[in-house]
Amino acid sequence: MNRYIILLFITFTCLTDVSAQADRQSIRSGNKLYRMQEYSKAEAEYRKAVAVNPDNPQALYNLGCALMMQQKDSAAVEEYQKAARVEKNAMRKAKIFHNVRIVKCLQKQYLHTKKVLEIIRMIMRLVIIWRYVRDSKKTVRINLNKTIRTINKTRIIRKNSKNKKLSKNKILSTSRSR
Repeated sequence: MNRYIILLFITFTCLTDVSAQADRQSIRSGNKLYRMQEYSKAEAEYRKAVAVNPDNPQALYNLGCALMMQQKDSAAVEEYQKAARVEKNAMRKAKIFHNVRIVKCLQKQYLHTKKVLEIIRMIMRLVIIWRYVRDSKKTVRINLNKTIRTINKTRIIRKNSKNKKLSKNKILSTSRSR
């Protein structure tokens, strides 16, 4: 009976040791991929590690980092929160909460940037409209000035033609009177 218990104990410890090694191996390969900036592949490796051991805070934290680098902010925060629940070391917990704070700040900054871009687009539309109106007014002004010049020219021409007729008539009338 003691032999069976000992054999069962040894088998159980070997299985947990093998799963822990697989867990660590997935984390190591994920870290290599993360350093090479292949975040989606690193995410897959970290997910393998979490599948083997869902209570591994390092795998959860690294998964959160990979998600954050892919701009999957809400998923990253979830993984960070899971890691914080499992983590026992205070310094590592502080790191986790620091990253959560960074993600939250990035989300606020993104929303702020989005609003600023929206305002800039509105201003650009207004500038385009203003330029169109300005150009239209300028065109109307130019056309009005051309019309006024044309009217003035025709007046001058009419006056000159009247003056010429008058002068011809004067010349004719003076030549008749002599």
